[in-house]
Amino acid sequence: MPGCREDLPGEAQRVGLADLHVHTSYSWDANPRIEDLLTRAACIGLDVIAVTDHNTIRGALKARRLAERLDLGVEVVVGEELDTLQGHLIGLYLREFIPPRLTLAETLDLIHEQEGVAVCPHPGGPLPWHLGSRRIEEVSDRLDAIEISNSSWFAAAGRKRALSRNRKRYKLAITGGSDAHCLAALGHCSTSFNGTSALDLRRALEERTTRAYGEPLPFAKGLYSLGVKAQEAVAKAGFMETPHYASLTTWARAGESGNEG
Repeated sequence: MPGCREDLPGEAQRVGLADLHVHTSYSWDANPRIEDLLTRAACIGLDVIAVTDHNTIRGALKARRLAERLDLGVEVVVGEELDTLQGHLIGLYLREFIPPRLTLAETLDLIHEQEGVAVCPHPGGPLPWHLGSRRIEEVSDRLDAIEISNSSWFAAAGRKRALSRNRKRYKLAITGGSDAHCLAALGHCSTSFNGTSALDLRRALEERTTRAYGEPLPFAKGLYSLGVKAQEAVAKAGFMETPHYASLTTWARAGESGNEG
């Protein structure tokens, strides 16, 4: 599997491996159950995963608690993929929920107020919620990292340009994240770092020593992933049951109202 430990060069096999962009069934367009996600992460050799559901940290908090209880050798970083008024932004190492639909600048402030790490996901992609080069340029001095490897087909369009601009201008830490909305995509893109813990990963991001690996999903997996996203989005928008999320309860109807999972 691209992005997994066996695909890394020899010297990188001695460092940790993380997937820093993962969705669970707490996202409106994803289906992985948290326990399945953790089990799969352990099976493919990930040391750390960042759960970054859309506009909620409930799934991430639940995943962190479950990871500690199951003791599978996988740590969970609490994250959130936020809908800002200008596009998507990821906050990692969060302690509290950040509301969506704020400006990019306001969201960056809230991430940093809780000592979180601000990551630009799928930079320069073609979709309306992808931050373009101009937006990234405007806030590059306030970003901590930029996602260079993302397994989504759509994200591939901006990858080379973002990598080039980062090397020449932004000089941010780089990350790889699968943007997994189904289990099949988990780990397809990843981040390597010196050490094996979530704390080691944070240090590597701060020191800008991370590496990013992986490519867009192959055709069959990519098509399946798009199908999952469509099914979950339609079902959850109508508060219907899906095979992967049996009951959409209060949080889905009322939005984020607290930090408990």
